[in-house]
Amino acid sequence: MIEKSQDHYQVIKYDGDVAPELLNVPKSYIRNLLFLFFISVTLFLTLSFIYGIKIFVSDFKKIDFTQLKTTVSPQEQLENEIKTVTNENKILIQKLNSKPSTAVNDTIKDVQWGLLEIPYAMKDLRTQKKIKLESFELTQNSTEIAFQFNIVNNGAETEKVQGYFWVAMVHGTQLFYYPFANEWAGDIGLKFTQGETFGVSRLRPVKTPFSKKLEMKQVRFIIYIFTREGDLLHYQLSEPYVI
Repeated sequence: MIEKSQDHYQVIKYDGDVAPELLNVPKSYIRNLLFLFFISVTLFLTLSFIYGIKIFVSDFKKIDFTQLKTTVSPQEQLENEIKTVTNENKILIQKLNSKPSTAVNDTIKDVQWGLLEIPYAMKDLRTQKKIKLESFELTQNSTEIAFQFNIVNNGAETEKVQGYFWVAMVHGTQLFYYPFANEWAGDIGLKFTQGETFGVSRLRPVKTPFSKKLEMKQVRFIIYIFTREGDLLHYQLSEPYVI
């Protein structure tokens, strides 16, 4: 039983056989308890909110917005690839419709430009060193000579190098070339697009077979590697091989 007065509450406590007991509870005590409870709940909610904001800000700072900007959808990737191919085709058409000055080719003394038909190999890009050749090997039997090597991408695997290559086997004054089966005639010249296509992200093995002639005693090999647009990526003359 609770009886209300002005400044306190009176509570009568009944406990079985024990005589009833009158308890006086000041109103200020009740108010202080309620105020303390309110302050505790408010403080708990405030600290929880601040902690949540701190975690959110911390996670927000970890977001790499540069990656978000560079991430594109499959449709955008396809559109970018189409644009790249279109631009490359435009460059190729311009090169095929133009003729380089003889001074450009004359500045490159170590390359046998007489083998090439203008307007191909218009730029010398060898100083960029996008690729290198290694692991040269020659194998032969009674009818065939096979010259082997690896094309190695000097850049990152994501920077794929693509183009054309062809190899000429030199025997005396004669030239035989791969991927063609006939002897080269000096007044014709070769187009880079007549070579074998390649694409290399890391390493690309190459095997170039040639017919073996009875009169052959010693041969060398000339390797030309071009970009898809016909610029010279690499030129190399091999050491002599005894047949």
